[in-house]
This record gives sequence, C-alpha cells and structure tokens, in this order.
Amino acid sequence: MGLMKAMAEADINWFQSCQIAGMRSLGLSLGWILGILGLFLGMYQFAILIIVVGGVLGMIYMIVAMMSYQNTKKDMIAYVVLITILVATFISYFVLKEFVLSSLINNGGSTTNFLNNIL
Repeated sequence: MGLMKAMAEADINWFQSCQIAGMRSLGLSLGWILGILGLFLGMYQFAILIIVVGGVLGMIYMIVAMMSYQNTKKDMIAYVVLITILVATFISYFVLKEFVLSSLINNGGSTTNFLNNIL
C-alpha cells in the first residue's frame, strides 16, 4: 500500500490493498490445489509446473488489480512490482537458505531420496 501511494500516487486505502493481496492469493491457491492433486495422482512434473503457473497467474491478477484503481500512474506499477518481487526474493532466499537447506543437509541420506522422488 505504501509503494502504491508513494510511487504510483494511487488513491488506495488499507481495505483495497487487502483486495490486491487477495487477488494474488487467488491465483496462487488455484496452482497449489491443482499441484496437490497432481502429487496425489503421481504426476510430479505436472505438479511442479502447475504450481509455477499458479504463481505467474497470481502475479498477473495482482498487477491487473493494481492498475484498476483510480488516479494511478500506470507507468509506475512496473517499478512497484519490481521492488515487491526483489524484496520477496531476498526474504525467500534467506528463509530457504537457513531453514530448509540446513534441515535437508542434517538428514543426510534422506535428502537424496527426497530429491529422487521429486525428479
């Protein structure tokens, strides 16, 4: 909400920013539901692919929702999205590095079994 108000000069309040987040989670949830279904059916490559497609779909929904508000500089939406993606990537990198990878390394032999089952 702060980036939208400061950079894009959008006329947006807290409730409307929650709607933007809801649009993103709508696309992500569609991908995760179909991805989990693919895991249950044993189609692992399909599951990974559809989760990625759900992420892209969620991003498209979010950008369209950001552009729909009144008095918004549409040129600045790209910069708002870029900053948002960079911050999310930075946070995700540290979460994956510290928690997930360290837990996989500590398990030793089960890591290779885990990776073989995914691929």
